[in-house]
Amino acid sequence: MRYKVPSTWNGNTCVILAGGPSLPTDIATRLSPKLRIITINDSWQLAPFADVLYFGDASWWHMQQDRNTRSIDGRFSFHDMIYKGFWVTIANFAEHPQVKCLWSTGQAGLETNPVALRTGSNSGYAAINLAYLYGAKKIVLLGYDMKCQGEKTHWHNGPRERAGMFSVALNTFLPHFDALVEPLKTAGVEVVNATPDSALTCWPYAPLEEAVEGAWRAA
Repeated sequence: MRYKVPSTWNGNTCVILAGGPSLPTDIATRLSPKLRIITINDSWQLAPFADVLYFGDASWWHMQQDRNTRSIDGRFSFHDMIYKGFWVTIANFAEHPQVKCLWSTGQAGLETNPVALRTGSNSGYAAINLAYLYGAKKIVLLGYDMKCQGEKTHWHNGPRERAGMFSVALNTFLPHFDALVEPLKTAGVEVVNATPDSALTCWPYAPLEEAVEGAWRAA
């Protein structure tokens, strides 16, 4: 049986921590407990306490098992987090008892069925759809650079594409996000991109402290 996302966030603000190079590694100390948090892939290392730890493909999960990466504060390994974290995915693999699996219903648009997500060919898109299903009325994006900083493709040093190959973000990821703009607006969900100098421009930019309106801890 597939997981059914409960709409229990009651209009809260959700911050999504993606993997872009601008994501501050101390972000966990700068966010209020009032916020709902979704991490994407390796960003669980920055906020292992997040409401949802999302990943989009089985290969990432198996790589994490092999590497057994630790959280930034050193408190948890990935093997610890398999049982401590609340994992959600659309990955097509035998369901681990600790992982909640959703269906993929394609790329474009906003999925309203709580047992499925639209993917936009990337986990950042799917995570926005997931925040909507949980009932967030404001979604704040961090680490959504959609481009490199020099040779750096992600905030971490894990095995990923070389910077010269990262044009996939521009050519494959970015074009899909436009399909989310009107459906979310119609649903009354505000999206703010708090990623500095992001290539994702279909939503307005605001600094994080402004975007979360007081649910913030100064650095």
